[in-house]
Amino acid sequence: MVSIIMICSHCLICGNKNYIDLKNLEKELKKCDIVVSILAQPNVGKSTLFTRITGEISHIANFPGTTVNIRVGKTTYKGKEICFIDLPGIYGLSATTIDELIARDIIARDVSDIYLVLVDPLNLEKTLYLALQVLEITSRVIIAITKWDIAHSKGVHIHLDGIRRVLGVPIVTISGVTGEGINNLLNSIIAAVDSHAAHQSKPIEVEYGELEPYIERIESKIMNRQIDKNYTARWIAIRALEDDPLVLEYIVKNFSDVYRDVEEAKKEIKAIFGKEASEIAIEKRYRFCEEIAKTTSVKIDIYTKPSLIDRLFQHPVIGSITSMLLLFSVFITAFAINTGFPLNIILSLLGYSNLAELLQEYSITGMVSKLFEIASNTVKEILAYNTFIASFVAEGIIAGVGTVMSFLPLIFLVIFLQSALEDSGLGPRMASALHSLFTKFGLSGRAIYPLLIAIGCNVPAVLSSRSAIDEAERFEIALNISFIPCQARLIVLLAFTYVLFRGNPLLQASTIIIVYITGIILYLFMSKLSRVILFKKKESPELLLEIPPIHKPSIKVMMWNSWDLTKHFLYKAGVIILILSVAMWILLSYGPQGYTHGDISASYGASIGKLIAPLFSTLYRVDMETAWKLGLSLVAGFIAKEGLISSLAVMSGVEEKEAIEMLGLTSIQGIPILLLFMFYIPCIATVTAIYNEIKSLKYTLLIIVYLFTMALLISLASYIIIDMLI
Repeated sequence: MVSIIMICSHCLICGNKNYIDLKNLEKELKKCDIVVSILAQPNVGKSTLFTRITGEISHIANFPGTTVNIRVGKTTYKGKEICFIDLPGIYGLSATTIDELIARDIIARDVSDIYLVLVDPLNLEKTLYLALQVLEITSRVIIAITKWDIAHSKGVHIHLDGIRRVLGVPIVTISGVTGEGINNLLNSIIAAVDSHAAHQSKPIEVEYGELEPYIERIESKIMNRQIDKNYTARWIAIRALEDDPLVLEYIVKNFSDVYRDVEEAKKEIKAIFGKEASEIAIEKRYRFCEEIAKTTSVKIDIYTKPSLIDRLFQHPVIGSITSMLLLFSVFITAFAINTGFPLNIILSLLGYSNLAELLQEYSITGMVSKLFEIASNTVKEILAYNTFIASFVAEGIIAGVGTVMSFLPLIFLVIFLQSALEDSGLGPRMASALHSLFTKFGLSGRAIYPLLIAIGCNVPAVLSSRSAIDEAERFEIALNISFIPCQARLIVLLAFTYVLFRGNPLLQASTIIIVYITGIILYLFMSKLSRVILFKKKESPELLLEIPPIHKPSIKVMMWNSWDLTKHFLYKAGVIILILSVAMWILLSYGPQGYTHGDISASYGASIGKLIAPLFSTLYRVDMETAWKLGLSLVAGFIAKEGLISSLAVMSGVEEKEAIEMLGLTSIQGIPILLLFMFYIPCIATVTAIYNEIKSLKYTLLIIVYLFTMALLISLASYIIIDMLI
């Protein structure tokens, strides 16, 4: 719904009372939970965005001054009524035009909770100027970079975190035309209001160089006086030096002695520097914006000549096959460099076990693990006099940090290569080629990224859900991607199939293939089901892509994307993983009798395993001695999936494969238990990544319950089927 409010071109700072229905505007806004004022220079996409959010039509034109009235649009999101004030298009806040006066008046009245300033990525430094001026008044700002759907096709790439660090406010990307990023914008608005209520930050301070002594002099004279709460003494000083007529009138009325100082300062500046203070201030602001644009944006030359690559990806069959093969090759390369997978598996199957072990040992992850193993052993030697402290530091803290660090190279390289595909223009083509296939399962073509990445590791797969088209698809991916067996689960799979089907490579290979096919089918079909049941959406996400010309990817852009996401994982997930790792150490190192001195069978973890034991003894008819060990291995597998079999080896005091043999499982028991191990819940790192993506502890716990329930049902179904067949 949109209300049209006519207001006066004069703001209250000058005392003019001849305004029309301004009180009605304020009265209407008080009914809203959140009020957002939209400010933008002309032709940045403000009216299009306003129309997209509120569902009403506003004037859309390509010249200044089209939106001459104040329009209040309302939308309801997550139970909150958010009102948007569509302010006139302005180039700045100098109060030299009617439109600028209106914008300044809205800010002066403090009717808005958030000021949404739109920036054009195709003209970044120029359109940042208005954002900078608003930020000098208030920190309650969100900057939205518009036209994001076409920026890439124009060869424009922007480092969002770089701008965020400099300006200190949320930065979002949107498209008023396609609707891309609208939900993220609304989420950011709600989060920004909550954050500002918790702690208020100061407006940004631009360094004005030679003007600073004069600004400080005037600021010091009005700082301790009664001034408008919506402005700072510094801002009033700057605007006074710039000859802002309304601010000067305000100073004359309230601080007549300061007015003389302002006039003397302006004359002195003109005499010394040969320029008006306003000229110098504008130059400094533009230089500030130019520096931001220079360090946070990249413009690449684009050539639009059609190519063989375009025709290849546009083919309905060849395009899909080419996309799958290319993506598979790219991500397999990432995993091979990081972990040796799958080359180590292939070499091992071919009989080159020593070479496979060498490859795995000298992979990035292998070397990181070796480094932390050395650190752990060193600590144990140094603290040998106290086994408790040695175990806590080595197996709790160092092991936890090692877990976090082992993921970082993989996440960085996977995102780096994904960025290369996206930046080059190949990514959108592959998503488009695969879209028709994935729509059958309630997903878009972009869902291919997490699917293939998950084969190597579920953690970056969950993080790549950010490429989803809408919130529903993002949740579908986070909910179901753990059905895809990762490399760590493959180790468990290989060990169990080797023992269960010793001497029968055909059955071993068939079981491995069936497990992977089952995981992929579960990911696809459960995504469709969750979209229909949870989100009440029968239609698949609509893929609206601006297909950019093929071009050489920018290393700088790839580094931005990779480091930002890796850093996000390190800061957000790393702490949680470390805490959970220490918690798991306590479970496995302490028991009812206190510290266990390495005897896992006496730990609280073993007690939990014994609580889980009836699950295995009842459903799979295994003896209680085997059942509690399987229960404990489930707990250990939560730390890392390799823990499923390594914990069995520790409890039995033998090698891993021999430990599995000692369980005495038959094929009827072993295959269902293996399927339970494959699908029950992801590891700590993946659960943490899920939590960070969906931002809800409740839904994260529900996902864990959902995955365990699904794994149990699949396991029981396989037990019944195998029992009937054998």
